[in-house]
Amino acid sequence: MSIQPCCEGCAKPYSEAKSIHPLPQNRQAWLCEECAAEQAKPHQFDPDARGAAGRESLTNGQIAERAAEGICQYTGLANPEDYNIADLITDIGLFCDREGHSFRAVLRRAVRHWEGER
Repeated sequence: MSIQPCCEGCAKPYSEAKSIHPLPQNRQAWLCEECAAEQAKPHQFDPDARGAAGRESLTNGQIAERAAEGICQYTGLANPEDYNIADLITDIGLFCDREGHSFRAVLRRAVRHWEGER
């Protein structure tokens, strides 16, 4: 069984993504051109910006705080590190597997929503 590498930014499979070919030693960790360009752009968090349709009543700061509460509760830590957040996302992937959801599709949709709301 061959595991197809995916873009670390959008989880798009390597075969579907327009990308610069990853180095052979780094074939499991790469970004497609779109994500690499997005990552190169500086971004300043605006806590007062409003969410997208359906979430206009919450600011990005309120949404981030709600997420922080959930992450802290899930991990049992007051100040989780990146790898703790990655563990939560991994566990959500396992939940998707169990419930029959496409984890990659959920990730792509989430990234699109996040990009639209930031």
